[in-house]
Amino acid sequence: MKKVRKTEKIDQKKPKIKRKETEKALRESEQKYRMLIENSNAAITYFDTEGKCVLVNRQGIKNHGGKDITGMSIYEIHPEVADFHMQRFAKIIKEKKGAEFEDSFELPDGKHWFSSNIQPVIDKSGNVKGIQIISTDITEHKKVEEEINKLLKAIETAKEAISINSGDATITYTNCAMDELFGYERGELVGKKPSILNAGPEAVAVMKEIMDGVEKEGTWEGEVHNKRKDGTEFISYARISVLKDKNGKIINFLSTQHNITEHKKAEAELMQAQKLASVGQLAAGIAHEINNPLSVLSGEIQWLLERSKDKKLIKSLKSMDRVSKRIALIVSNLLTFSRETATKIAKLLNINSLIDRTLSLMERRFKLTNIKIVKKFDKSLPDLIVNKGRIEQVFMNILLNSLGAMPNGGKLTISTKLSSTKDAVEIIFVDTGSGIAKEDLSKIFDPFFSTKPTGRGTGLGLSVSHGIIKNHGGSIEIDSELNRGTRALIRLPLKQEKR
Repeated sequence: MKKVRKTEKIDQKKPKIKRKETEKALRESEQKYRMLIENSNAAITYFDTEGKCVLVNRQGIKNHGGKDITGMSIYEIHPEVADFHMQRFAKIIKEKKGAEFEDSFELPDGKHWFSSNIQPVIDKSGNVKGIQIISTDITEHKKVEEEINKLLKAIETAKEAISINSGDATITYTNCAMDELFGYERGELVGKKPSILNAGPEAVAVMKEIMDGVEKEGTWEGEVHNKRKDGTEFISYARISVLKDKNGKIINFLSTQHNITEHKKAEAELMQAQKLASVGQLAAGIAHEINNPLSVLSGEIQWLLERSKDKKLIKSLKSMDRVSKRIALIVSNLLTFSRETATKIAKLLNINSLIDRTLSLMERRFKLTNIKIVKKFDKSLPDLIVNKGRIEQVFMNILLNSLGAMPNGGKLTISTKLSSTKDAVEIIFVDTGSGIAKEDLSKIFDPFFSTKPTGRGTGLGLSVSHGIIKNHGGSIEIDSELNRGTRALIRLPLKQEKR
């Protein structure tokens, strides 16, 4: 019996030892977890279901300006947004499902942003006992994000066309100005090669020059001939730089460019004007030098014609008279070109009527050459203040050029309309003639330049026309392709001073 009692005493000690070991392990575990919570860089807080803070770690206290919020309600901690947070807590408690949020709070050192993971704490019975919040301060990240967004907004709204290409030159980004400049929809260029944007036979050579430049110098800039989605060509000024990795390998190309087509046109017009001014001064001097002896010569020819009875001599004199008149016409054109002739006062006239009047003078010649005239006149056009004789001279020069370009017949279409800007009248001549070679187009307004055979033109027609239209405040453009015909566009402003 005694042995049995001794054994019973020994068995009663075992549960006590195990309980102590378990309690010790729990305390150690609790200390570890508390240490982890206290030393965490994330702010950890625990609220009961009434919105009262039960626990907050060191980082949480720091985030609240060093204030221990334990025992405080959400209405005491963040009174301005307490209702919002309580609604959030209520939803989490009801759904028993956590969520992630980004919030901002005003702390003693300013506004801070936090990324928070909020989870319900559920007991064994399935009831929510509280809310656990783990928050990370993302203020610096937000600042960087804000700066990036500002930069992206600046790039998106920039007037310069900006694109980014990968190391193999594939387009990875374009801003709005880039898409608009090339006529593509937003994002349509992404994934494509820049070669689809280049125009002209020199495109391959230019691309090689660009690649050589960026590889050697890290940057390249210059003029590039481009084309829009619809095939329209234009000139842009581009700057291209590269981004390299730590090994020196190119990982991105950055391109900025803007359209300089109008600038190039203006530059060409200025050069043309300077050229014409110089030649004009020379032409005026030559015209005056020729005019004086020519007047004497013409007078003598007329005197001899009136008095001579010799038929052979009369025939020779008439031939000389024709030549002198041709010289006089050239001199007249030279003086017109140099703008030294006195012009008649401009009047309010109808452009359609002026074209019809000029056509009537050449109607027979067009019929003999089997050229069909098609008129597309806007009858509602307002009258313009123009110098009748000078504008008719311009029309005559263009009609003569079309006649010469279609010796075997063809079609000439003449249109008039109001410009899209409603501030000018446009007169358009389109023929189906032989056209002008591309290399000659830049010289067509040069004095004495002609594509006609020697002896069949003075080379002053378009030069004189250019001067007349400019003097009216307008513009004249010639577009042509060899064996594809020519298009002449004249713009005359609605409002202009009498000249």
